[in-house]
Amino acid sequence: MVLGRGASGKTALGVAIAGLGHQERGKAWFDGTDVVDIPPRRRARLIGYVPTNVSALFSGLRSTVEGELDLSLDLLEITGPDREEAKSEVVDALDLRKILHRDPFSLSGGERVRAGVAMVLVKSPTLIILDQVFDSLSEKARWHLRGVLKEYTRRGGAVVEMHAYAPPWGADTDQCIVLGPSRPLLGSYGDLVAGLDPFLLDDYRWETRAPRLDTHRARPTTCDTQLHAAQTTFTYGVGRFELGPVNLDTQCGEAIAIVGPNGAGKTTLLMTLGALLLPHGGSIAVTSRGAIALAPQDSREGYQWASKVLYAFQEPDDQIYCKSVAQELQETARWIGAADPAWAQAIVESLGLQDVLEASPMNLPRPVRRLVCIGSVLIAKPPIALLDEPTTRLDRAQRVRVKEALRMYLEQGGTCLFVSHDPGFVRELATRTLHMADGRIVQDER
Repeated sequence: MVLGRGASGKTALGVAIAGLGHQERGKAWFDGTDVVDIPPRRRARLIGYVPTNVSALFSGLRSTVEGELDLSLDLLEITGPDREEAKSEVVDALDLRKILHRDPFSLSGGERVRAGVAMVLVKSPTLIILDQVFDSLSEKARWHLRGVLKEYTRRGGAVVEMHAYAPPWGADTDQCIVLGPSRPLLGSYGDLVAGLDPFLLDDYRWETRAPRLDTHRARPTTCDTQLHAAQTTFTYGVGRFELGPVNLDTQCGEAIAIVGPNGAGKTTLLMTLGALLLPHGGSIAVTSRGAIALAPQDSREGYQWASKVLYAFQEPDDQIYCKSVAQELQETARWIGAADPAWAQAIVESLGLQDVLEASPMNLPRPVRRLVCIGSVLIAKPPIALLDEPTTRLDRAQRVRVKEALRMYLEQGGTCLFVSHDPGFVRELATRTLHMADGRIVQDER
C-alpha cells in the first residue's frame, strides 16, 4: 500500500512501476529486468495498471463492456479454451453481468472502476497497480473489490494500492510506503501508523488525533432561487438504465447529499438537474420568489440554465479547457456575467490555489485539477451548484478546503447538491441527504 497526500507522487510512482512513463532517476525492476526494457506486450501481460481516470482504459472501439474485455484479450493474443472460462470468472467475481452489454462510457463512476479492474484482471497479470480507484466506490463495493483482490493475491498475484489516506484494511497489507515532503518511509503499516500525519488516517482515527471541524454555518444572507423536479425521468435507451420518476424541491442554503450504491443513478440525476441530460418525462425548473424563472425545454433555455445552475464534473478533464488556472477559474463567471474579484480571491485562498494561478491546469496533479473545477463553479456564485463527487481522490487537507469553500458559498445563500461516497464529508456538511437506489429517491433524510 502506498499512502500520500495530494501531489505527493503516488501516480508518478505507479506509472514508473508499470513502465509507462519516463524516469528521470533510478529504475523500476521486475524479476531482475528494468521494466522499460520489457517488450510492451509482455509487460502488459505481467503488469496491469488501473489509472485514476479509469475511462482511459476504454478504447472506444467497442460499444459494450464485454467488447472492451474481449479487445483487451485480443490485443495480447490471449486465446485457447481457458479464455472464456477466465473471462466468465472475472465477470462473476466483479458482478458485471448486468452491465456487460452497456456502453462503458454510460456507466457510473463505480461501475467504470469495476469494468476497468476486470479489463486488467482478465489478463491474469503477475502485478496489479490500482491508483486511487476505491474512492469512486460505495462502501459495500470497496469491500467487495478488496475481497476479489485478496483472492487474487492468495493465488500468487501481487497488488499495489495507491491511497490518499489509509483505508480500513490498512493493517492487512504486507508492506506500506508513505510518500511525503522528505524521504519516503517503508515498513509495515503497524510500524508506521503511530507516526502518520493525521490527515492520512481513516475517519475514526483522524477524528481522534486531529481537531474537530467547526460545522456551524450562518444563515444565508441572500436567497430567492429554488430548484424543482416534478415526475422527472430519463433513460439511456430501451432496456437500459432508467431514472425516476423523481420529485424534488430545494430550499435556499441547503447542502443536499445524494448517496447510494454504484449505479443507483446519482450522477444521472445530477446531470439531469443540470440540464446536461434533458429529461424524457416530467420537468425541471428554477423558481425565483415563487415564480418559474427558467425551464430548459430547448437548447436556448438550456444555455441560459447555466446562469442559475452550474455543474462540476466528476472527472476534471471533462471540464477544464483554459490555458491557465486563473483563466479557468474566471471563465465561467465571465461567461455568465458574475465576476466578483473579492469573492473570487476568497475562494482561491480557501481552496489553496493562489500559488498555481499561472500554471496550466492540465500540468497539475489530478487532485489539484479537481479543486480548480470546484473553484470555477463557486467563483461564478450560481444560485444552485451541482458537484459530482467533489472529494474523490482528495487527501483530507484538501477535503477540509473544499468544505470551507462550500461553507462560504452556502452562507451567501447558495444551494449545493453533491454526490458522495465519503460518509465523513456527508456527515460534516449535509443538511439533507437523498438516498437513491435503482434510479429513484428511496429516502429523503432531513
